[in-house]
Amino acid sequence: MLYIPYLFPLVAALIAAVVRGDISDYWFLYLIGVVACDLIIWIFYFFLTTCNEYLSGYVVKMVHENAWVERVRTRETRTENGKTVTETKIKYVHHPDKWYEVLNTGEIITVTSRFYDYYRNMWGGEYYISVHHSNLESGGGGYEFKWNGDEGQSCTATYTGRYRNPLRNTNSIFRGTRMKRKMAKKIGLFDYPSVKDSEQQVILRHEAVNCPDDFFMANVALQRLNAFCGSKHQIHVFILLFPADMGIGISQQQYDYWKSLNKNELVVCLGIDDGKVKWTRAMCWGGEPKELDILYRDYYISDSRLRLTEFVYFMRDNIDKWKRVEAKDFKYLGTHMSFGGGMLYLFISLILSAVILYVALS
Repeated sequence: MLYIPYLFPLVAALIAAVVRGDISDYWFLYLIGVVACDLIIWIFYFFLTTCNEYLSGYVVKMVHENAWVERVRTRETRTENGKTVTETKIKYVHHPDKWYEVLNTGEIITVTSRFYDYYRNMWGGEYYISVHHSNLESGGGGYEFKWNGDEGQSCTATYTGRYRNPLRNTNSIFRGTRMKRKMAKKIGLFDYPSVKDSEQQVILRHEAVNCPDDFFMANVALQRLNAFCGSKHQIHVFILLFPADMGIGISQQQYDYWKSLNKNELVVCLGIDDGKVKWTRAMCWGGEPKELDILYRDYYISDSRLRLTEFVYFMRDNIDKWKRVEAKDFKYLGTHMSFGGGMLYLFISLILSAVILYVALS
């Protein structure tokens, strides 16, 4: 299917030659069309096979840059009485205060002054810093303070990154069944939680599952697992709580809805009935992490009570058993485009060739 559009520019060149009577003047149509087809393929694969993943880290320092004024020098040229006149003008641009946090991963996230003040009062140790600004007229400088090293007072953050996902737009068995959002909501699946105030809810609960007493404490513990282990182990964990009577098959449907998950994700589904865990399933990019799946199942076989915070600590203690699946492991699948994406590619290529032909004959 990918090679069919390369015929479109050839047909366009032949039509132009028949109409105009000289093919030598229209060979460039084929060249333009081929280059355009290659460009379209690249754009399609870039947007259809790249997606967002969630990354987490912890704040190592917070910075406040003071407001400053920039001196901007511009030159304007105009004509007066037949003569060219150049005038130099000076204007002053005000840059407001800026507050941001720096994560252990190097990511910089803008925060509010209130957020900055909260952790400054908690961590202390603020000191003055010099901040370089080009064309500084006045103001400048700033302050920063560093994390005090106490994980109990740490500040975690989650942000998104882009990566190429070879499974996202294929029809591979690892891709799972395609599922629309309307159907997903009908059967009770979860959307990916959004990042709000630089953090993300990582334990998701079905409305039919009673909220455990330690739900919020466990969520913070899991956020810290993602923050302190995420970069080193390339992991981002979600725990999903389903009613046990929905059956373990609901986890596969969730896997399909999240399009085979992201490369750094470990998703643990728990089936809950009256505060007890009846079934478990661990899932990762392209399948199951067998060792962890068995480990978590055995954990709840020995004690089925849903004690989320203890379970999160158990997961962190065994984080070394996590091994992220590499993209190269799916290299044997080759590069493919889904049927829908292929048809759209054919349509755009056909329209483009028609436009090139129209311009040539007009």
